[in-house]
Amino acid sequence: MGRYGAGPTRQGAQVPERPVPSPTPRLAFRSRAYSDLDDLAALLSDPHVMRHYPRIKTREEALDWIEWN
Repeated sequence: MGRYGAGPTRQGAQVPERPVPSPTPRLAFRSRAYSDLDDLAALLSDPHVMRHYPRIKTREEALDWIEWN
């Protein structure tokens, strides 16, 4: 069982489903997925992107964020 009680986590597992906002004519949301990890980790480890946060995040922290959100 995963850290948040939603079944197995990490590689190959599904992230728990949560409702997403309704789409608008110009914007649609989707649930996050483990396949987002490479892109999210790149963003969260970029000092320019994270300049308004206390520090950059590690890949492990990016994975934790996917599981938490």
